[in-house]
Amino acid sequence: MRGKTRLTAAVSTVALATTLLTGVAAAAPGHTYHVDNRGTCDNNGAATTSLPWCDFTPVNARTFTGGEEILLARGAVWNQQLNLRGTGTAAAPVTLAAYGSGARPHIRRNGVAEDRGVLLTDPTHWRVSNLEVSRAGAGIVAYFSTLGHEGLTFTDIFTHDITGITRGDCGRTGGIFSSAGIQITGDRLRFTARQYALRNVLLRDIEGTRNHDSVSFDWCNGLTGADGHDGNSLVQGVVLDGLNLHEDAGAGGECHDGLRLVNMRHVVLMNSVLHKEAGCHSPSGTAAVFLGRVLDVSFVNSIVTAVPHTGSPDQAGFDHEVVTDSVKIRNNLIADNAGPGVEYLAIYPQGDHSRNHELSGNLLLNNAKAQQPSHLGGVTRIGHLSRPTGSVHDNLHFEPTGFTGVADGGEFDGFTFRDNAEVHSVADTAHAPSAFADRPRAGWSYQHSATGFGWQNLTFDPASGTYRGPAGASVARFTQTPADEAGWTARAWTAPREGTVAVRSRALKAEVGGDGVEVRITHNGHQLSRQRIEPNDLQGLVLDVPRLAVRAGDVLRFEVNRGAAAGADRVSWAPAIGYLAEPSRWWRFDRDTEGWQPWHQLTGSVRAGILTMEASGEDPFLFSPAGLGLAANGRNFVEARLRNSTPGGAAQLYFITEDDPVWSDDKQLTVPVPARDSLFQLVRFEVGGHPKWRGRISQLRLDPSVAAGRSELDYLRVG
Repeated sequence: MRGKTRLTAAVSTVALATTLLTGVAAAAPGHTYHVDNRGTCDNNGAATTSLPWCDFTPVNARTFTGGEEILLARGAVWNQQLNLRGTGTAAAPVTLAAYGSGARPHIRRNGVAEDRGVLLTDPTHWRVSNLEVSRAGAGIVAYFSTLGHEGLTFTDIFTHDITGITRGDCGRTGGIFSSAGIQITGDRLRFTARQYALRNVLLRDIEGTRNHDSVSFDWCNGLTGADGHDGNSLVQGVVLDGLNLHEDAGAGGECHDGLRLVNMRHVVLMNSVLHKEAGCHSPSGTAAVFLGRVLDVSFVNSIVTAVPHTGSPDQAGFDHEVVTDSVKIRNNLIADNAGPGVEYLAIYPQGDHSRNHELSGNLLLNNAKAQQPSHLGGVTRIGHLSRPTGSVHDNLHFEPTGFTGVADGGEFDGFTFRDNAEVHSVADTAHAPSAFADRPRAGWSYQHSATGFGWQNLTFDPASGTYRGPAGASVARFTQTPADEAGWTARAWTAPREGTVAVRSRALKAEVGGDGVEVRITHNGHQLSRQRIEPNDLQGLVLDVPRLAVRAGDVLRFEVNRGAAAGADRVSWAPAIGYLAEPSRWWRFDRDTEGWQPWHQLTGSVRAGILTMEASGEDPFLFSPAGLGLAANGRNFVEARLRNSTPGGAAQLYFITEDDPVWSDDKQLTVPVPARDSLFQLVRFEVGGHPKWRGRISQLRLDPSVAAGRSELDYLRVG
């Protein structure tokens, strides 16, 4: 985030997976304390189901040990801070959970900044689950005053309306820099690169909304190590699985992010949705995901969409802010954000670096919707005070403001680009998790087969929100699980029309263990790709199809089968499919005019991917290459990204066909464009409704303005 207050400050991925994503073991038995304020209760009683404690007063007075449980009654509501202390073990963690039936137990505070929902002090081996927290300055806080803690799990948590602290004075706010639903923070600890405050953390099935941040790992805007290192060892080994963070706008105050990751290493986020995050104005910038002082962070098979336009800088999906290393963004949908989908910044004068990043296999669509001049492109480099490095490859994209953008001296000279492919339009894409619903839609269906040949549809189960079949076979939004018996599950996509498509996908284990799984892609039953996913593989394997000719009704299946033994076979897999743009109907002017010729009252040349034109009169125009041979049927518009600096307020498009090859006003459309404009605009000619747009189109003529002066053309396409 440009201008954001500057951040002042090992376990292997396989070990992380083994520790956190194995099925959660049963705790060793210990004393259980029940809390329920709705009927007969006694804070001096035995805390049983028949005579529970009434509120948190006796809980707050205790220090808990391994195997003990605090169970809050479902359906009950408290307005009181819950303070938790104590230490469990890996075999016998301390548990905060729910009992009974009904809604989650709810801690609902007074809506003031000083309120907290739950405060865990120096927790080691704690599990917190099945809880709702709202109306506080911070929801659930894990606060660390010492080093060396581990084993913290949060599951099935709902936080909302957590607001009130922005750029907090951490000495006064208990380490809270910005209000968050779940907050990991602590003292300004002294630590070296070999030390940590917390390791082995799991957040699964977390929902947050109307918060400043929903999830924040942030020691008061970041710490550096006492030995001068970057500070990324402070929190290690984190899995974020199944986050659903949406419409986080606080109370309309300054909210920076939805997910804030600072001082961390070895992090995996998967199977998650961040939608309409960072929804209020912040002068320092907004982003769905903020990254600072991190190493080895993976985002895979997730959705990051629709960061709102609030007049803030950035408004990005991902913000690589400062001191970021080896961030891998793989196979996500990144779409409809007001700013760039992904930003790589180099704006700090000292001690900053941004290295060895990867952006691969993603579907990037229609980002930078606000068209802010310094925040254009699907992928953007901002600033020149360091040299970010990385690789951008194998992405599918449709970005009206350009696949890449630069500002403030930023360049992509430290990045390599390869095998990125444009799709024809947003409508010509199919992203499996985005289309998931309680009934098949957008060409997707959900099936199982005992043999891998001959498929039957699965049935949607409202209770679990998945499609289910015999012997445990299921397909969820992001995951697939084969039957306990031999057999396959599949997502199936039926092609709506003829064309050439590309497939991008990555399959990985969503839970470790078992003996691995088989995955494959088939086209009308013929195998295109097949891989074996090992039992503990959280990085996954790529299953791509670079180009495939399809006809209407063709079926692509994404199939999963268990290994020799059943168990721990759930697979994360989020395929994306796109009809590829044909070069004959899309001109990007990346190197030259691509056959377009400035003609009457017009001169022009290409620089940095822009065709810049100077008109000497009121009737300037340029011609496309001749002999296009484009079938008019199914092509309903001609779209240009144009900046008009002339005083004229219109642009025109002429066309001729193979059957009517004479240029004339009866084959012309005129659209208004802003005059003397400093921004690029999308100019769209709706040719599909023109009575002469028939047969085959042989040539186009564009009049970029109706006055003398400069106009600039970024691209032109027929769709």
